Amino acid sequence: MNRCNCPLPPGGQVVCERNQMAICIVRNGQAIHQCLDPGSIKGDAALLNWALAQITGRESLRTNSVHPPDLQMLTKGTYRDGKTMVNFSLTQDMQDALFRLTQGGNTTSDEMGMESTV
Repeated sequence: MNRCNCPLPPGGQVVCERNQMAICIVRNGQAIHQCLDPGSIKGDAALLNWALAQITGRESLRTNSVHPPDLQMLTKGTYRDGKTMVNFSLTQDMQDALFRLTQGGNTTSDEMGMESTV
């Protein structure tokens, strides 16, 4: 299972399947629980940019890189925008992609379906 705790108030917890990203969005004191399935997105950066779009509500046209501040936010598991607070838990595939990109690795292996980060 993939879980994340909701910001206080109101609190609570989102419980999702292992392959789903767990998100709790708190707006105006109300919690919105989401379990999101990334499907079959290929490439570390594309997968993380999909997650960022779900978390922030802003679509990204980037598929081959992720901005360093966004990588930091994904590592923390929280996002705030005005009065909106979001806690989230990445899937294991997303955590692995985040690790590879934050370690500065040059992930160019076509066999693994990854894109270059340089």
